[in-house]
Parts: sequence; C-alpha cells; structure tokens
Amino acid sequence: MPALDKIENRLHDNLDWHASYNTNLASAGKIAEQIQIVHVLGNPSTFFSNFSSWPPTLSPTDDTNARSRPRTVKTEDAFNLGRCVYFYAGRAFPVSGGMAFAFSPVAEANHEGSVTPFDTGGLYCDDFFKPYIHMTPSKDAHSRKAFCQASMIPLAIWRKRFADFLAVYFSPLAGYWEGRPWKPDPDGILLHPQNTWQAWTFEVRFQEPHGISKVDFWCAKEDDLELFRRNATNALPAAYSAEFAKFLDRMLTPGQGTLNYCNLIEQEIRNRVSL
Repeated sequence: MPALDKIENRLHDNLDWHASYNTNLASAGKIAEQIQIVHVLGNPSTFFSNFSSWPPTLSPTDDTNARSRPRTVKTEDAFNLGRCVYFYAGRAFPVSGGMAFAFSPVAEANHEGSVTPFDTGGLYCDDFFKPYIHMTPSKDAHSRKAFCQASMIPLAIWRKRFADFLAVYFSPLAGYWEGRPWKPDPDGILLHPQNTWQAWTFEVRFQEPHGISKVDFWCAKEDDLELFRRNATNALPAAYSAEFAKFLDRMLTPGQGTLNYCNLIEQEIRNRVSL
C-alpha cells in the first residue's frame, strides 16, 4: 500500500502524529510549491558532443546506445515508465555524474511525466539486479511492479502530494535532507535500517527532452566544467554566445568547479525554502 494511502485513518489513530502533521502542513506546502527539481548529468562526454545550437537538451533514456544504464532501461520497461529524463525533488545524487542542474516549478510546464515517492531504480529487482530499496516483508519483482504502479503520481499534482508526504513523515521537515522519516509506512520502507534517502526522495520523470537553458542554478566538478566550456567555445556558433554567457552566470561557484557540487546545490535549495 503506497505511503499516503488511507493516511487520514492512520493519523486519526495516533494523536501525536496527527498533531505533528497539522503543525507542519502549512510549511510543507510552501516548500513543495517552491522546491527545485535536480538532474545530475550521467554522461557528460555524450551530452557535450554536439554544440551546434543552444540550448543542449537533457534527453530521455535510450536503450540503443551506451548513454543509458541497463538497470534504468530495465526498470522503465518493467514498471511501464516509458523512456524518461530523471530528477529528484530537492536532492542531488553525486554517483549519477559530475554536473547538477536545478530547475524551478515553471520548468515543468508543457511536460508529460510521472512521479514516485522513491527511486524507481532502487525498487526494481530481477535475477541479476538486487534491490537497494528494501521492504518489510520482502517483496518479489511482480509485487514491486504492482507497488510502483499503485504509487504513481501524475506530474500535474505531485507537489500537493509531496507536501502531504513531508508533513506526514518528517518532523522536523529538514529531515528530508539531513535525517530520515520518523514514522513507518505500510510497506516497511521508510524505517528499514538498510534504506537510505533514495527510499523516500521524490523521483520526477519527464517523457520529453528538457533544455538546460531553463535552469535556475547549477554546479559542476572542475573536469566536467572544463570539458563543457571547451566544447562550447570550440563548437557553439557566435549567435548563441550571449545565451551561453547567461547560462554561465547561473553557476553557484562562478567560473569554478567543485567536488562539493551536489552539497552546494542542495544547500541552495534549502536556503530558498528557508530550511
């Protein structure tokens, strides 16, 4: 049963939990309205290979080349997600790559997509890939597919559900970044000792390519930043130089890369929602 199903009944049966929810809901709503979604670039060399126009786009997964991880493609097929561009709500996962882009809510306009309150790749399992999101009791691949389908949230309403999720499962709300949920969900995910933040971070998926010119702010490792600038300088037509300069101005560390790019992105997001 998804984490927010029948939540009113569960809150009603626990007065302390209900009181915490009521206290946090207004603040959670403001966070949900404003929070950026973050894409960490998985394969910079492929992304930077074509600078014939601006902006370059973040593209959905593609099972015909090496740009997409096999686990991601298998997850999409098993859970009927379609080919997607992936984002986390307010979080950045450094293992995914060396550049992190944060986008405001307006960037979601004109997109089709879906959202889950967990990382779908972590939920997936088969004979080769073991899940890194654990459930209690443990569930097989078929049950996990059914659970993912039941947990799906339309892109158009995910921020309302995110606000509810924050208010229900985090007290204080900063626990979404620096702690873990404080109450159990029906499937034993949120308090499972082997699970980490990908088990309760909202994963946002677009079905269409997404231009990086819509970015609010971004950050990168030094080597990826240097590759990005070098390719753009060598290949980008002069007509796009002003737009490229505006994009560079949105770096959190102007002109410099940093190993702390994901931490800086998350901290800036938290600053903007006053957490």
